[in-house]
Amino acid sequence: MKSQISKRLLGLTLLLLLWGGCDYDHGIDPILSRIKGTVIFEGGLPAYGDVREVRIVVAKKVPPENFTTDVIFSDPLPFSRDTLRVAEDTVRYEIVVEPGVYAITGILYRRQGRGWNIASLLGIYGIDLNRQEFNPRVIAVGQDSIVNNLDLRAYWELARQDATIEGEIKFHGRWREDTDFFLLGFFEFIPPSGVPAIPRAFQFILQRAPRPSYFYSAPVSVDESSKSRNYKFVALYWKGKTTRLDSIRAIGFYHCAKDSSLPQTVKVSAFETAKNIDFTANFAKLPNGVAFRKDEAPCPP
Repeated sequence: MKSQISKRLLGLTLLLLLWGGCDYDHGIDPILSRIKGTVIFEGGLPAYGDVREVRIVVAKKVPPENFTTDVIFSDPLPFSRDTLRVAEDTVRYEIVVEPGVYAITGILYRRQGRGWNIASLLGIYGIDLNRQEFNPRVIAVGQDSIVNNLDLRAYWELARQDATIEGEIKFHGRWREDTDFFLLGFFEFIPPSGVPAIPRAFQFILQRAPRPSYFYSAPVSVDESSKSRNYKFVALYWKGKTTRLDSIRAIGFYHCAKDSSLPQTVKVSAFETAKNIDFTANFAKLPNGVAFRKDEAPCPP
């Protein structure tokens, strides 16, 4: 079922596209290079909240260092707001870009009265939630050329953020000077340790300077029917400046008090906050990442 499959998002990637909007200065001469395609919106809009705006964003670097030169926004996409719609909603798009290589292409949304948030992604080119494929793709745009038929899938399920998980992460070991960013992932399953997986919810942590600990408060979603959800694996992934996105590894996870190898499930209910989900992250576990058990046994008493 699509809604069930698409509940596992972005081990990944991701993704770090935005802290806020920006204008892109094309200068005096017209730019003929562009990217064109179709956005396919899957699922209906969330039954709550008001999605104000959706745009395509492309970035030369991850994370971007200069929003004037590294990030480009499309015009707002005219998506359907009919909550009773059954058929897929498709929208054609076209975005003008300078020639170059773009590391990531994504679909970002923001709600009424809120600014842009890097975690508010509906999809990324190269990530297929239906097939559980995680392969962010680079796009090369030539001088005065057009990249046609670059189709993207947007999953409205990812806009369902109706609960919160928060806690403190304590860092152990020598801080890596080549730290690029961290990805805090929330999974409904215990993923394999040696391959990339797509979490149901995630939060980017843009922390390069050493610090002893980090407090997080991350929005997550619950199941519409039960009004709750069990997150069976909550972990922090580290990415170095030269690390491939599909090679990031966990350096810490929320585990049972009496068995540090066994992930502990976090249950969260609608419009509530699961607090004190604290754990440690150890840089000494790199490059292979921290070891953990794959079974879903309950924590020992």
